[in-house]
Amino acid sequence: MRFRSLIRTFAPMKLSILIPCYCYDPRPLVRALCRLMTDDEEIIVGDDCTPSDQSESYLSDLAQWERVRVVRQQENRGAAAMRNRLAREATGEYLLFLDCDALPLRSSFLAEYLKQLPTDEVLCGSICHAATLPDASVSLRWTYEKRAERRFTAKERNKHPYQNFRTFNFLIPRETMLRCPFDETVRLSGYEDTLAGKAFRASGIRIRHIENPLLNMGLEDNETFLRKTERQLRTLHEKRGELRGFSSLLAAYRCVECMGLAGCLRFLHRRLAEAERRNLLSLRPRIWVFQLYKLGYYATIK
Repeated sequence: MRFRSLIRTFAPMKLSILIPCYCYDPRPLVRALCRLMTDDEEIIVGDDCTPSDQSESYLSDLAQWERVRVVRQQENRGAAAMRNRLAREATGEYLLFLDCDALPLRSSFLAEYLKQLPTDEVLCGSICHAATLPDASVSLRWTYEKRAERRFTAKERNKHPYQNFRTFNFLIPRETMLRCPFDETVRLSGYEDTLAGKAFRASGIRIRHIENPLLNMGLEDNETFLRKTERQLRTLHEKRGELRGFSSLLAAYRCVECMGLAGCLRFLHRRLAEAERRNLLSLRPRIWVFQLYKLGYYATIK
């Protein structure tokens, strides 16, 4: 057994499972994956400088697990930079990126990806959520995601494969990832996956969406999700030139501008924002209110 472990340490892997994390314990995901692995996979957990009082126990624990490596950033540089570093650290011919707050639903999860190999495509699995609201505090994120699930089947995502690229659950050849890395200028959460989809299209890299699902366990409470959405909208505003044609919100705002109604939208947002927030932080948030709030918030960004 010791000899086989030594061989695996130095032999190149077919698949590297890469898990970027920040302020979240990835052990439930890693434990589930270890039960599904064969001899051709490795796991690398990349911590983006989580404060040590939150991360020391679980990162030290993971460092002792067989076929699991832990790498840590010395400063917080964002998810894009963390994914690029994990790609450089990996030994696998193919890279499977999974968000740390995910869990596989099927025992065939890894096998579904492995049977697609070899491939020169980027393969995107799906995201799913609990069938019922897990807690009243996460009603906004859960309602928003459950609504989106209806139109995010693999068939629908493949109609616009680049615009629908998400980093939650995807496989990519390592050589492709090194040739077309993520944009590290995106430091705040949001839109690094959209920019990556655009870069893949420009480079002629094909994306194919499949159903292979992961359960999203990391639903933020309503206030946190609303603040995160606002940060993402500021990123969208900063990168609006690059993201034109890849964002439905940008397209909607462009229509508002063309009709000469941008000033009216800003006025309405300032008047209605507090009432909209009360609805969005409630047990029964309205998704149309959320969409109106995002459009109005974007219009007021200077």
